[in-house]
Amino acid sequence: MSLVITTKTEVDRLQTAEVAEDLNQASESKSVVTLQHEDAEDGRVSVETVEGLPAGLVKAYADLACRHARIREVDPGVWFASVAGLEGAWGDGATEEEALQSLREAIIGWVAVKRRLGIHGIPPIEGIDLNPPETKASESGLGGTTSQSN
Repeated sequence: MSLVITTKTEVDRLQTAEVAEDLNQASESKSVVTLQHEDAEDGRVSVETVEGLPAGLVKAYADLACRHARIREVDPGVWFASVAGLEGAWGDGATEEEALQSLREAIIGWVAVKRRLGIHGIPPIEGIDLNPPETKASESGLGGTTSQSN
């Protein structure tokens, strides 16, 4: 899988490069994350985002999720697609392909709503985890900060 990060929100090139490096290291598959830089005098690029996440990452998540889709014909000429674990995200259409495309769009919107409302528990798919870092840390027991007074 190859992921190209482009953005509309201004971020520092170094910060974006660090995110790409982290994604490459964290991925269990042979993913390659690259950056599209716009040459700007101040050394910044713009990145399209979905509720704080690079849009390319959310779209890659949706594409991977669709690989696990269950597609079935519920009535003649009416197809339904869903992914186990992504309750509330589904697609339909007149063909299997339309249902799958509808599901992909629904997953992107589903992720955006979950992130906007602060709902945690977006299931990781094939090494892509879209949950906020503080959620991951607290679920693994690493979330708290301690202070010592002298």
